[in-house]
Amino acid sequence: MIKIDVEGAEIETLNGALTCTQEKQPYILVEWNVLNLRVYNCKPEVLLNFALKINYKLVSLPYLSPITDLTFIELHMIQTENFLLVPNQKQKKYEGQ
Repeated sequence: MIKIDVEGAEIETLNGALTCTQEKQPYILVEWNVLNLRVYNCKPEVLLNFALKINYKLVSLPYLSPITDLTFIELHMIQTENFLLVPNQKQKKYEGQ
């Protein structure tokens, strides 16, 4: 498990940890706050695109709601700042299967 809360520089941090992420495939807890993202000129969908690129699923916390498109991430960002990136190969584990 990796937890990232770097006040808007989450994508830069995730890109820097790409080798680790690909080798170990950890769950990644990210604080994704629209106000902090603006400082880095980062759009909300960047996190979803990153997750898809590295073969992860994106879910919002605390309910593990799947985020599948821009509308979903924008809606979930109204109520939460916490998102979990789940490796596709470990997805069944968090779904309780």
